[in-house]
Amino acid sequence: MNTDSSNRFVSIDRRFFLRGWQGMPYALLDDRSGKVTAVPETVFRTLQLCNGQYRENDPVFFGRRREILEGLEKKRIIVFSDTPCKMLPEQAYRTYPNRCMRKVHWAITGRCNYRCRHCYMSAPHAVLPQPGTQEMFRIADEIADCGIPVVTLTGGEPLIREDFLAIVERLVSRGVRISTIMTNGALVTEELLDELEKRGARCGIDISFDGVDGWHDWMRGVPGAGENAIRALRLCREHGFETGVQIVLHKGNLPVLRESVRMLSELGVSGAAIGGIDDVGEGHALGPYILSDEELFEAYAEYLPQFVEDGMPLRSVRFSGMFAYQNGKFGLPRVHGDVTDCCSRALLCSSMRSTMYLSPDGYVLPCISMSYNEASTQCFPNVSEVSLSEALSDSAYMR
Repeated sequence: MNTDSSNRFVSIDRRFFLRGWQGMPYALLDDRSGKVTAVPETVFRTLQLCNGQYRENDPVFFGRRREILEGLEKKRIIVFSDTPCKMLPEQAYRTYPNRCMRKVHWAITGRCNYRCRHCYMSAPHAVLPQPGTQEMFRIADEIADCGIPVVTLTGGEPLIREDFLAIVERLVSRGVRISTIMTNGALVTEELLDELEKRGARCGIDISFDGVDGWHDWMRGVPGAGENAIRALRLCREHGFETGVQIVLHKGNLPVLRESVRMLSELGVSGAAIGGIDDVGEGHALGPYILSDEELFEAYAEYLPQFVEDGMPLRSVRFSGMFAYQNGKFGLPRVHGDVTDCCSRALLCSSMRSTMYLSPDGYVLPCISMSYNEASTQCFPNVSEVSLSEALSDSAYMR
């Protein structure tokens, strides 16, 4: 700590909020990234005193609290000023009766304007519903009331909803940050991007793209789908929106994976999620094209050296949960289970610990891949029957 100017007033940096949930009473939320960090009570009590009204040499910071201040300064959690200031209302300590969930992957419609051959929810046939506007507002409010800081909006195709911007506005007004909109790109326009920015939703735009040489049009079932995706990626880049892509890999487009990633890099795409076809929904008809887990592993093992040889053209890539690349480092996007001895050696998906999926028909699920099977509808909670807070407290989902 800088001892030459110890008369400064101490405040929490404005990007941090004090929060608490069931089982995690003391936590720090980074509003910029959506990251939630559990904090020891002694540190948390010190943070509560960093309200812009006390100087760093005041008696409230003597002893152990002064050591804590030094650590908080090094981590840039606290800031100093020559004059007193007030903590923002949203920074004040808030507690929620449910367990902590960092992000909701929210499918706001079961409908789509494309006819994707692999669609797990059979959106081309509108098998799943598109809930009304008031129902969307109710769920958005419950997301906020559970203290969930981040939402990803998907579908189906989320942009086909006429009330899409109203849903965005509802979430933002309740303090929920929209991190990503997942779309096929056909309805991405300058007007949409301008309206998102007006509402404070400068989020990432993830666009489906399944490869060059016509493979994207083939998979999406619509002529010109590839041109739409490329146009949307360019438009987002021009307007300063970060872009990512979702690539569905199969035996047809596997040979053009390297060329496709190179092209996406030239379009300014920052990251990609690459995965195979699930043998569900429309994907049942694509049996001859589906790569097994073993085949996917071999495909990734063959491509990774090419990715490095090309200068690692994207900032981040996820390979079906088998491999991950982020800012120059490779790793495994899974963690060891630690619930019981019998599964302590099992590999579990790390994201399901912090991200839930909310389906168009209201089911609260740990993962998209668990959607639309009989077991899910029988044992997992539905927000049309119980509140989201209940679902995140004591339900089959949490167990």
